[in-house]
Amino acid sequence: MISAGGPGFAECRAAAAAVHAAELGPSAERAARPRGALGLFRARGPLAIGLYVAERERRLVWLGPDSFATLEPPIGQGWPIAAGGIRLLLLRVVDRQWELLCFVVPPLSAMALAVPVVFLAGAVPAIVLVLLGVVYIAGCMLGGIVTMTASIVRTVTGRSTPAEVLAPKQWSVRLCHETDPARAGLLLREISERLRELLIQRTEQVSAQVGTQPEDVPVTETAVLLPGGATTTAMRAALLRQRRVSLPFGEDADLVTLEPYDQVPEPPLRTFNTGGFVFWYAGGCAAVILMLARLVAGWERDACGDECAGRPIRYADALHWLVWQLVARDPEGLRPATFSATVLGYLMTVLAVTGILVIGVAVSQGWQALRRLNRRFDDHAGRVGGRTKILLVVAREDEQKATLRVARDRHGLVPEPGTRNGHAVLDLGTLGGADVMLLTAIGGDHSPSSVAVAGREVVRAWRPDLLILVGKCCGLKPDRQRLADIVVCTQARNDDHQEVSADGDGLRLRERAGRADASPEALGAFVTATDGWTGAEVHFGPMVGSGKLHRAARSTDDLRSRHRDAEGADMEVHVLAGVVSGSRTGWAAVRGISDWGDENRNDSNRDAASANAAEFVLHAIAARRLTVPGRPH
Repeated sequence: MISAGGPGFAECRAAAAAVHAAELGPSAERAARPRGALGLFRARGPLAIGLYVAERERRLVWLGPDSFATLEPPIGQGWPIAAGGIRLLLLRVVDRQWELLCFVVPPLSAMALAVPVVFLAGAVPAIVLVLLGVVYIAGCMLGGIVTMTASIVRTVTGRSTPAEVLAPKQWSVRLCHETDPARAGLLLREISERLRELLIQRTEQVSAQVGTQPEDVPVTETAVLLPGGATTTAMRAALLRQRRVSLPFGEDADLVTLEPYDQVPEPPLRTFNTGGFVFWYAGGCAAVILMLARLVAGWERDACGDECAGRPIRYADALHWLVWQLVARDPEGLRPATFSATVLGYLMTVLAVTGILVIGVAVSQGWQALRRLNRRFDDHAGRVGGRTKILLVVAREDEQKATLRVARDRHGLVPEPGTRNGHAVLDLGTLGGADVMLLTAIGGDHSPSSVAVAGREVVRAWRPDLLILVGKCCGLKPDRQRLADIVVCTQARNDDHQEVSADGDGLRLRERAGRADASPEALGAFVTATDGWTGAEVHFGPMVGSGKLHRAARSTDDLRSRHRDAEGADMEVHVLAGVVSGSRTGWAAVRGISDWGDENRNDSNRDAASANAAEFVLHAIAARRLTVPGRPH
């Protein structure tokens, strides 16, 4: 996808200048533009061009000229080079093939300039230009040999860094410019959202090509961050403290991870193989040989005069001779006499040796996938994906406030806002090995923001292991319950679906809806969580749900008579089974008793009831009672 808006090229130039002027700007630019295979040039083009290309491909996360970051796809997953028009095509070539341009353009320019120089200044200046081009090529090749040899040595001795091994195979954040470290969390959330959009878009494109339509695509990519790409010391430190940033290799490593937008256990591992660069190298060598053959033929033809037998004066003969020089031999009956051609012959042998080293490096890249760094990273990603995901749902603003107060004060959780399927949620972070998210659904029975509708859409988007309804309810056992006690629902009953029939002078109501049992794993976890619990008393039993708010003793007495074993009643519990229907998500409801459903109902106990319910749920999570790492997905 090509971006239709965002910063223009002038703004990207200003952003690049801001990076250069930053405290750690030079080192951050080195992270964004690492050395290429030859070791002499940067692999990527000038930073301003790279930022502009990233913006056009929506890989630039832009919050302003003082807050932005770039996303880089894994090797082999770049955008089609021709997408976006000729101007963007040329800029992509400059950005992505910078090293190749630096390798090819100077010697080609020198050799092309030699042609008019022959006529304007004579043969000697032209030969000097050609020799300069040849020396330039030889120097580049030598640099490539040294760089690739060093890479092989690091690989064999196990000294490769996490960034060298892992960054090419994952989506990565290589440049992060933020002048206010307090906004680090916001920038990371935007990065995560943008990565999700890009990956879902690619999934949809591939699906369209094969005639399918994806729905509710989980994004499980574990992106990597290069701390060296941050432009200030304060921002580098702030990145390491963010909630969703993990340090599988320690704080001093050159790579940390950004946890996936969606976590599922054991995501497929991506095979990493960079052997494709062999083809780029072979193509470049072929182009050089084809170009040099014309020079060799011209040199020999100009120097031999009338004695040209056995010398490569024709283009085909010169090409034939150069190819044989790759194995350090002259073909039978063909040998040059000029010094320049002889030097080129030796350079062809060096080129062949370099090619062997290139192939060796390509093979070693496949071997690197089995080494310790990959194993450590994959183990870390598996642990992140294996965490239990718990969605807490409240239906009132006061229930949200009570839950957040308990989460902050008792468990040190700091909520971060987010969205799932268009519904606002609060990410509470990780507690007791589980990722906890809070949804506040305050709408009426069938509104888009109701528990039934919003809950179902968030479940589809996030795929939690467990949904827990938290808040307050009406108590149905005042003889043995107290206000602010806790009710754990074992079975949800729908009191809205009834059969009404005549019964003498009155009416008889009969329940028609089915009954839904809460998830046995959750009930078992809450039962064990009562061991050591010192808070309000916990009652287990059925709960009755309906759209009616009971404020009359007569109405509540009728409810008790029809549901003699029920412990409580509320307005949401009866929809929970429908919310998780069709998914792998289990459900539970934990409610605090705020009233008895009579004329004396007031708000004095609402806060304590909601807080007690939230505290019991978070107590169970913190005690790792609700972690379900072995749950099938």
